[in-house]
Amino acid sequence: MHRTLQIPEIIASICHEIPPLSRGRLHRETSATLAALARTCKAFSGPALNILCMPEDLWEFIGDPTSSAPIELVLRRPVVLSDWERLLVYTQRVKGFSYYYDDNLDCPLNFFKVLRLCLPHQYLFPSIETLNWIVKKIRYFCILSSFVEKLTLPCLDRVALAHVAQLPTFVSLTLTDPIIAAPNPPGGHHFANLQFLHIRDTTAVDVLLELFTLLLHSPVVDILAPFPNQTPSPKIAQLYAALAPSPSRTSLSILKLRPKSRQRLPGTATAAECISSHQLRPLLMFLHLTSVTLCAPAGFDLNDATVGDMARAWPRIKSLHLYASDYAHIPSKVTLGALILLARHCPELSGLSLTLDATAPVPDLETENERLRQWRLESLGVSLSPIAAPLAVAVFLSSIFPELKWVRGDDMQYKSWAEVEKALPALRKARAEEEHWFRRGQS
Repeated sequence: MHRTLQIPEIIASICHEIPPLSRGRLHRETSATLAALARTCKAFSGPALNILCMPEDLWEFIGDPTSSAPIELVLRRPVVLSDWERLLVYTQRVKGFSYYYDDNLDCPLNFFKVLRLCLPHQYLFPSIETLNWIVKKIRYFCILSSFVEKLTLPCLDRVALAHVAQLPTFVSLTLTDPIIAAPNPPGGHHFANLQFLHIRDTTAVDVLLELFTLLLHSPVVDILAPFPNQTPSPKIAQLYAALAPSPSRTSLSILKLRPKSRQRLPGTATAAECISSHQLRPLLMFLHLTSVTLCAPAGFDLNDATVGDMARAWPRIKSLHLYASDYAHIPSKVTLGALILLARHCPELSGLSLTLDATAPVPDLETENERLRQWRLESLGVSLSPIAAPLAVAVFLSSIFPELKWVRGDDMQYKSWAEVEKALPALRKARAEEEHWFRRGQS
């Protein structure tokens, strides 16, 4: 055989140059020629059969594919088992499938439903690994079958969300645009295996509340849900309470409920605009949290006892950030003593944002039964925390958090907390030198 015929693209071109389709059907002469080519040798067999496998009397195309007018695909007879024989030889080898919306070939949902009913086996592509489903209309997501595990898309309407909520293998949903309409699916268990829920744009709290009601049977691991700035604290507290009944108490690891950005709160912060210890307590039921990011207009009205409860409830926590709107926070009741509780109960904590009252006397660490040091914390955000003695605070922080490198304050207290951060490297170096000589048995 000539070497040119060993090039697959040339073989395919030869087969396609045989007399074309006529209104969706192969000419009899075309079929005979393709069959002869398929029997000639293995090189021609596949490309020729690729064309022959299309049943010549099953459908026809109405319309001109070269014009802008829509093309209509019309079934000429019912689909029978023999129509699938050749096609299924190839579909079982398909690893990836892409469907792109075409304005000139808008397949109605009924087409896919008929195709599914006529399919002799459970799956058209049993070996598929990648599915690209690019469409302009959300309704097309309703035809997704039960094998779908992850979806990333702008948004879902009620019908599409209700369908996705019933998929048994579905584990991850990412929505990049705000949800406009709240879901209202039929009864029953929803998102039975959902693990990841990411909403990347601002969404009304009422919509989030309805969405969270669908998670009552979900083993969720990761939740990201930004809400609008200036959302009242009672509404934010409802989000915390809505999550409490879910089975994710033993699975939830990452929880981020905050606005996309912090904005200045007009006027003076009041207790009515903050989250209280009582309102925060529903989240203490989630025992496996490793990352928590929360925000309230005027911050969080906590005390050392509440921080201690948080530390004991979240022993695996690595990142804990409690924010307020910029330039607004009620006076904090949390003292530096609360950091001792976090150091004792949260050995993996590496990033912390918490408003403190650092004007009280620095705790005396010599009263502890044993030397307390937490080696993971590297970053501390203190927002509008007042401070009286920066050097004494730096010595205290460096003692219990030897690896602390960054301390950030806001507004009027920035310079004082900058002094704390500036002192840390020298304290760390001095402590390392002391330990070096101690290990060598010299004082």
